Amino acid sequence: MVHRIAVILCSLAVMAMAQLNRGTIAGTVTDPEGAAIPGASITIRNPATGATIKAQANEYGQFSTPNLQPGTYEVIVEAPGFKRLSRQGITLGATEVRRVDVALEEIGRAHV
Repeated sequence: MVHRIAVILCSLAVMAMAQLNRGTIAGTVTDPEGAAIPGASITIRNPATGATIKAQANEYGQFSTPNLQPGTYEVIVEAPGFKRLSRQGITLGATEVRRVDVALEEIGRAHV
């Protein structure tokens, strides 16, 4: 019994330490007037490793992608009726929460 408890405690400690070296990219997706775009598709890509993470904006246009390794990322945001947006060179450090708020431009609408 003591052995099992020790194994569980060691496992929890290792998991906690692993999360200490991870970061989060989070933000809000809006239209040009600042209204939320629920359901927008977000792709977080690490060009160095080729790893991709998919997320979706909630009903408030917010998204969060936790547990990312430190590095440089590209954030791609897409939604029906809006132009695809790509932000490159987003540097993320350990334990950092990097905000990437985006305003998507409507398709067929001139940017003023």
